[in-house]
Amino acid sequence: MIKKILIPVEDELFVDEISDFISDLQAASDDLRLRIMHAEIPPASLTALKKGDPDTDSSKLVDAVRTRLKGKFPYQNIETVVVDGTPKEAIIDEARAWDADLILLGPHGVRGLGKLILGSVAASVIPDAPCNVVLMKPLSQMKNGQKEVEKQGVTL
Repeated sequence: MIKKILIPVEDELFVDEISDFISDLQAASDDLRLRIMHAEIPPASLTALKKGDPDTDSSKLVDAVRTRLKGKFPYQNIETVVVDGTPKEAIIDEARAWDADLILLGPHGVRGLGKLILGSVAASVIPDAPCNVVLMKPLSQMKNGQKEVEKQGVTL
């Protein structure tokens, strides 16, 4: 049974899809724990494309996602964490350390060179993930108003 879901985020564009997915899971489990995480790329890395204070920006991001999810799930246990590292390694390490049952991945708002560098995160996480991974389409890509979830290695 799925009880612990790790939700890596890069932006807030995905919160509605996360909410819908969690709503569906709550029917199967009334004690879900959610952990929203953001991987902060080390500043010395060539892939560090962010501007501003990364600690502040990252903390604000995970707090904003948590606040939006708490609005829909006020009694849900929702944690946040910001970790250092490249997205793939950080997601896998956090999933192992937290003993996650599921990693919930969705599209990110990164564009240009950042999209090229980070666009393979999902593809790189799946083979090494210590648990099941669900990939979700954004609402804008849903067919005929039906919400479809692309599932990779998960049974609900």
